[in-house]
Amino acid sequence: MNKLRKPTPSSPANRGLSGPAPSSSNARTTSTPAHSARSPTRPQTLTEALIVPSYHTTTPVVSRTMTYATADAALVSFKPSLPSPPVPQQQQPALRYPKAHAPLPMSPAEQYWAARALTAETLLSAAEAHQREVRSAVDAEEEKRLRDITVLQKAHSEREHKMERIMMFSGVFIALLVAVLVYLLVDHHHARHKGPAPSMWGVALPSHFTIPILSPWTSVVEHEASVIGAKTTIAFALIAAGLAYAMFRYWAAARGHRQQQ
Repeated sequence: MNKLRKPTPSSPANRGLSGPAPSSSNARTTSTPAHSARSPTRPQTLTEALIVPSYHTTTPVVSRTMTYATADAALVSFKPSLPSPPVPQQQQPALRYPKAHAPLPMSPAEQYWAARALTAETLLSAAEAHQREVRSAVDAEEEKRLRDITVLQKAHSEREHKMERIMMFSGVFIALLVAVLVYLLVDHHHARHKGPAPSMWGVALPSHFTIPILSPWTSVVEHEASVIGAKTTIAFALIAAGLAYAMFRYWAAARGHRQQQ
């Protein structure tokens, strides 16, 4: 049956592209050299490039976190950056790198020290913020204490002025009382030596009178005398004035304490 089948003519284009179909034996013989000609270091497909044998690895084993960090650093290093504004010549620092070419920690040691520097900067900023908060709190407390001291000084000065006025008034009042008492004593002493004072009708009263019950020839002379002398009276008056002033001071001090509380 195969011998009676007519062969299909092939076009020249198909013959040029594909060429004569090799037989099964030729395919077997040609497949072996093609497979053996492949080099393990130069993969032919994407799958072979992703699959790397473990016996070809010469680099040390790196953790997954370090791999991600290195990949992110490589991506960040190739990001385009906007042009920075021109810096005046006198304000330009000694070392200034653009963002696209800034040195980034790539090795594990550089990343370790970069992490330590970041931690130190974070702790330093936190300490500075804490110091600012403490300083602001201390300043607020100082201002409050100064205001309280000012209010207390003002109240104390007002109280002192009031006490001074009260003491002046009390001293003047006590001096007036003593002056009146001395005047009365002196006037009474002079009146006793002058004789009987005229009565309200203009008639002088006698300094002695007769008691007819005893005897018609007996006369009693009246002498004004007192058991308590003038010095004793003045001493009692001064003591009473001192006691009154002490009681007044005690009352004023107790009232001031109640007002402060």
